[in-house]
Amino acid sequence: MIPSGVILDGEGARMNDAATAWVAPVFLSLSNPDTETVRGAQVWVLNPGATDAKVTVRFLRAVNGSLVSESAETVKAKTSEIFVVGTDFTDEWGWCHITSDQPVAPWGLTCFETGGETGYLNMNWYRYEVPQRQAQVKRPT
Repeated sequence: MIPSGVILDGEGARMNDAATAWVAPVFLSLSNPDTETVRGAQVWVLNPGATDAKVTVRFLRAVNGSLVSESAETVKAKTSEIFVVGTDFTDEWGWCHITSDQPVAPWGLTCFETGGETGYLNMNWYRYEVPQRQAQVKRPT
């Protein structure tokens, strides 16, 4: 679950945005209709900066927020890294949360299945900000 007081950027991610925390509201991992394989979400994290970034990607279940998968990698400066969920988890769905110690920009695909059609769709990303509480200064009366 998204903690109370968290702000999701209503505009979504623009290509020129970079941030240290991101949320994608939907990912799916589904079994292939005629095979034993599983199609999962694929997330690329770009580090556009000049400093390496320590990135953690978490896939969480939509129903109760429990962890499906977590991966932590160092994404070198000016490169990207791929994170995948689904190959070990059949028929999971939920949301994805990315945190980083440097501003990064994500892009991802999630699988879909409607009737007999299968494929991948772009994931939507939103900056994730936890507001800092402002201290209230009490003035003498």
